[in-house]
Amino acid sequence: MSKKKDKKKQSITVHGYCFKCDVREFYKPVSGGDPIREALDRLAGLKKLREQNAPKCYISGAIAHHDLVERMDTFDRAAAVLEKAGYEPVNPFHNGVPQSEHWTKHMRRDIGLLVRCDYIYMLKGWELSKGAKLELDVASSCGIKVLFEH
Repeated sequence: MSKKKDKKKQSITVHGYCFKCDVREFYKPVSGGDPIREALDRLAGLKKLREQNAPKCYISGAIAHHDLVERMDTFDRAAAVLEKAGYEPVNPFHNGVPQSEHWTKHMRRDIGLLVRCDYIYMLKGWELSKGAKLELDVASSCGIKVLFEH
């Protein structure tokens, strides 16, 4: 008889949203270290950026029709790059909408996040995404400065 480890779900709050999940599944570390320690360090860094009134930067890129785990990793790496550059990153994967929800629910929440930002950061390949093109159009129309990943 094999014993299965029973994963207990915990609450974690990110960008003001509370999630019930296994923390190690929710947050994949950028550096390959302990995911919980790195998540707490990054949240502390975000709090510091927020207190310094760092400019908010929304991350935009292709998500639908791609490997979700790979896309989450790409967006997390972009967030880390933006943090180091002095921006407060806004990651649409942390929008509080369950991943299983329809694209339109995500876009409604994401546009709401975007219009509160000073910048939008377009990831490579954004041109292939209906949602990213829409976000760029909204950002340009609202006077939000555009940055492109090189």
